[in-house]
Amino acid sequence: MWRNVGQRLGLVLFGIFAACALTEVAGRLLWQDPVVPGHLPPPPPGVRVLKTKVDVSSPNVEGFFKGVIHKTNRHGFRGPDYSDTPADGVFRIVLIGDSIAMGQSVEYPNTYASLLETMLNEQSKDVRYEVLNLGVSGMNIKRVIDRLASLGMKLQPHLVVYGCTINDIEGLNYRRSFTKWAIFSQAHRLERYSDSPSYLVRLAWPRLQSLADLLRPPKGSHLYEVLDNYFHNPLAWEMFEYSLYRLAEVSTPEVPVVLFQHTSLYYLNLFHPFKRVYEKIQQYSEGAGIPVIQSFPVLRGHDARTMWVAHMDPHPNERAHRLFAEALYAGLVDGGFLTAAQSR
Repeated sequence: MWRNVGQRLGLVLFGIFAACALTEVAGRLLWQDPVVPGHLPPPPPGVRVLKTKVDVSSPNVEGFFKGVIHKTNRHGFRGPDYSDTPADGVFRIVLIGDSIAMGQSVEYPNTYASLLETMLNEQSKDVRYEVLNLGVSGMNIKRVIDRLASLGMKLQPHLVVYGCTINDIEGLNYRRSFTKWAIFSQAHRLERYSDSPSYLVRLAWPRLQSLADLLRPPKGSHLYEVLDNYFHNPLAWEMFEYSLYRLAEVSTPEVPVVLFQHTSLYYLNLFHPFKRVYEKIQQYSEGAGIPVIQSFPVLRGHDARTMWVAHMDPHPNERAHRLFAEALYAGLVDGGFLTAAQSR
């Protein structure tokens, strides 16, 4: 009997060893060293440095903001000088949101708003598309909708897209617990085995860390703060939910509103810890009558570290904006939001 037990145990151990060996070989064949970004460049000599929300959203501004030259048109947003009203044969989309929608630290042609406009026009024969990017860094959902009411609707869009970032819930009742120390702590944990001779360890370690953070978010971390406010701070959530209903009031059959959920660039794998937040936003947004397009399915599987604009700055870089544009484009086409445009 003991001999049979020993043989079975040996087979199990051999199977585990063989699986690890095959995974190690596969990891070595598939592994690509991640290109981790450095720091943002300093402002060029003699160039005006923009610092505030007013600076980046005033008409006809040009200056240096967060690593790039930032220009606004006569309406006070990035992009060409669009007309006050869309011309015949033009389908106009107004994009609203915060720094991610604006494309902070990314040259304007590489922002997902500009890329979406290009993608739409490349596939269209009879309709010309305009994507007006009203995003402004530092705005929460309330301020974003205020900007839509004061400026966006005056530009007579045929479709409104709200680029939603999870920190849009920030406001007077938002509870802050995030510390800079937590950023360095997380970065240290993630990079602990990035140079391991075992490629299996390199692949497995970040996923194990994301699972650990998902099960027990560390206090002081960005994840802990976000989950606390979305699920344990009724006053903060009340403001967010109320703003969703304000946004829904704008939506009509002629001018529908779509929520485009920005993916937070952390742990883009099965254990992505912010999916609970996306699901809650989607549930309440759809409950208010606003359909939702998720970007996470397109970003899943990519290395989040390679998509930051700079070391310790998780704003999306050009590569991430390209993926956002692909996700939004697919969602708009598959959701039938552009069907009306084809018949114009």
